[in-house]
Parts: sequence; C-alpha cells; structure tokens
Amino acid sequence: MRNAAAALLLLAASTRAADLKIRVAFPSVGTVIAGNIGTALQKTDILRRRGFDAEITPLPLGRELKEALAAGQIDVIFTSESNFIVLLGQGFACRAISTFGSMGEMALVVKKGSPVKDVAGLKGRKLATIFGTSLHQPAVEWPRDAGLDPRRDVQLVNMRGMGPMNAAFESGDVDAMVTFDPYLTQGVKSGDYRILRESGLDGIVLMSAAYEKAHPGASRKFNEALREATFYVAAHHDETNAWAGALNGFPPELLAEASKANPNYLAKKPADVDLSISPAYREKLARLSRFFFEEKLIPAQPDVRRFIE
Repeated sequence: MRNAAAALLLLAASTRAADLKIRVAFPSVGTVIAGNIGTALQKTDILRRRGFDAEITPLPLGRELKEALAAGQIDVIFTSESNFIVLLGQGFACRAISTFGSMGEMALVVKKGSPVKDVAGLKGRKLATIFGTSLHQPAVEWPRDAGLDPRRDVQLVNMRGMGPMNAAFESGDVDAMVTFDPYLTQGVKSGDYRILRESGLDGIVLMSAAYEKAHPGASRKFNEALREATFYVAAHHDETNAWAGALNGFPPELLAEASKANPNYLAKKPADVDLSISPAYREKLARLSRFFFEEKLIPAQPDVRRFIE
C-alpha cells in the first residue's frame, strides 16, 4: 500500500514538473474585462488544469505591461491595441494570439456645463490625450473629421497618465479630453461628463515570439484556457467584478455597467465566447499602425498582419 501511495505521489510530482511555465500580466488599473479575466486566472485552477504552471502578475499601466514583455520578464500580456503597434514598431517580436473584444468605450468628453456642443466647437481650445496610446488617434482624427486641423485649430495636450489628465480636466486647465472606461462610465453616471463622440476600445492578448517559438502549441493551449476564463467571468459577474474592483478601486457595479459593451461578458454558454481576431479588427490594427508611423511615434511601420495568430 505504501509503495502504491508513493508511486501516486511520484506520478503527481512528475505531472506538475511537466507543466509548462508561463508568466502572464494583466492591467490592474483602468480597464474592464481584462482585469476580470486576469483575476479569474489568478484565483481559479483553469491554467493548471490546462497544463500550465502560471505566474500571474497585475501591472498598473500599459507602459509597464509593454516594458515587461519587451524585457523578457513576462511571456503574455493583456493590453491595448496601441501597445501591440508600438512593440512591433520598435522591433520587438510578439504575436497577437486573441482579442477580448471591447474593453469598454473611449470618448471625447467635455464637462456637462461646457459651451462646446460638438467636436467642431473645440476650435481654439485645449484637448488632452496621452500620446502613443489608444487615446491618441481619436484626439487627432475626430477633430479632423469635424473639419478642424488638429495641429492648428486645436491645442493637443500630452498628459503623462490618467491621473494628471483627470486633474487637468477637473481644474479647467484643458477644455476636453479623450478618456476611456471605466473612467468614462464613472464620469457620465456622475453627471460630470458630456460625450461629443465615442468609439469602442478593444483589448488584445500578446505572446512574445520567443516564448511561442520555444513552446510550439502554447498559444493554442493558452487560448483554450483564456476562453474558459472568459466564460467564467460571464457566469460570475458579481464575483469577478468584486475581484477586479479590489485591484482598481472602482465599484463593482460600475465595472459591470461598463463591461456590458462586450458580448463575451454576456455569453450564456462557452460556445458564445469569441476571442478570434476578425478581418475587420485586423484592418483596424493596420490603420493604427499607419497612424502611429505618420505621427512619428514609431521608427518603422510594421505589417501587423504578419504578427497575428
């Protein structure tokens, strides 16, 4: 009997040793869905059952996520589409293996009592954004769509992060800003923000090319785990919003409201979860790549289609 028990222990130990080590990071601040899925992977055994020995780390901002992947400290990050473009444009080889879809909305907002009634009304005014992020492109293109020259008619103000940008907006140092969920939903629900234009902000999952090359098939296995974790979030709204809220400081009910923009959040069965990168999304990434290169934010324009799973 003792020999049988010892054999079982040895088998379990060897199985654990065979698990594939993987280091995953997700944003702890300022996004919806990604935080829920990241904490679900932290607090459940989904990755272990899928054959991974995972180290999962919440990092506060897209900058830290991008730098950790580029430095080889992390193998997979949940991040914004802009980080994907910047990494490729700076010569770091990574692959987009899936997308969560909407991480909420981003919008150009003014204060509720502002005299600015539409985007064209921003002529001669200050518009805050964060250069090199997903908030940069709408700050340039939306005024242009409204007939303004974004370099002459609008003063774009580059902020160092959401905290400084929110403070500048509240103090009146800027007239408008491009912001995103859950900050956006919070501002609208409080009655402080009025939206002039809005659009979706999608989340993307990146794996370093070095990790993928060293572990063939790992991206497929990881996506299977990710699909299970996404459905876990869909089936456990209250629990996962509380987990994410404990990290980012937003009320769970506000995260729930912002997350409803994502069909995966509303999935009723596992087959409803769609993490695939659609042709339309590939084209969106290609447009963003062109924009970043034209704005001289990256030294080279990558052909993003070559780096998509």
